[in-house]
Amino acid sequence: MNIFAVSHDVTECAEALCDKHLNKMIVETCQMLVTGLRVAGFDETKLPVTKAGTYWKATHQNHPCNIWMRVSSANWIWAFDYLQELLTEYSFRYFKQHSCQESVLYHLWDLTFKHENSRYADLQIEQWVEKNLPNLGLTDFPQCMPDEFKVDGDSQKAYRNYYNGDRISAFAKWTNTDPPAWFTGAMIA
Repeated sequence: MNIFAVSHDVTECAEALCDKHLNKMIVETCQMLVTGLRVAGFDETKLPVTKAGTYWKATHQNHPCNIWMRVSSANWIWAFDYLQELLTEYSFRYFKQHSCQESVLYHLWDLTFKHENSRYADLQIEQWVEKNLPNLGLTDFPQCMPDEFKVDGDSQKAYRNYYNGDRISAFAKWTNTDPPAWFTGAMIA
């Protein structure tokens, strides 16, 4: 589980991810969003449903990324916006829709925007999140990586270092797009 916060801008962050992380982050961001809601006491019957017809479950509640997700409403909303950009980038690269787009994103959109056809016309998810999670503004992203890549107080630089390290640069590829300009395959000084 990770966020790979190579940028604080959700669009730039989604566009910069290599193919493997793009797909991985869609699923994990969905899991983290749902876990944040569940831990904060959100009504299970209003959560997205899996392909098997069950409600998405909480997972890895004490992972640093999941803790970050619920420590501030601004973090949860950033991740929700990030999910939308991840799905847009996935569609751009592969000319198809990711399965989470319908099962999770559209469901959360239904909760976000009031419209007369919504099953949840009385509820707006962002208002619920703002009411039920502390509002500390966007907090620094957890650096879930080996210590050699971490940069005190600069998660963006740390994640770029991690990307440019041997582990990721060995498999990183970008379909129908170029790698980000900062990706060199070598750590940033």
